[in-house]
Amino acid sequence: MRSWRGTLLRGLLGLGTWKLEADDGRKYQLAGKIPKSLEGQRVQVRGSSEGLMGIAVLDAVIQVDEIKPLRGTLGDP
Repeated sequence: MRSWRGTLLRGLLGLGTWKLEADDGRKYQLAGKIPKSLEGQRVQVRGSSEGLMGIAVLDAVIQVDEIKPLRGTLGDP
């Protein structure tokens, strides 16, 4: 399982895909249960991205196992 940090955004494609604009500059489509209350917030996502394909034109798809809000900026805990 890996972890990514970035900003959680709701996409406009289809039914509104979730995407993570990660601190490494990449954009990921997120699959799994995402709380709407986290939209627009900095989050940490734990999950996997092996062999997943999405409908959005993003760098990769992450199957979310856990997502939680981060406090602060790039140095957040």
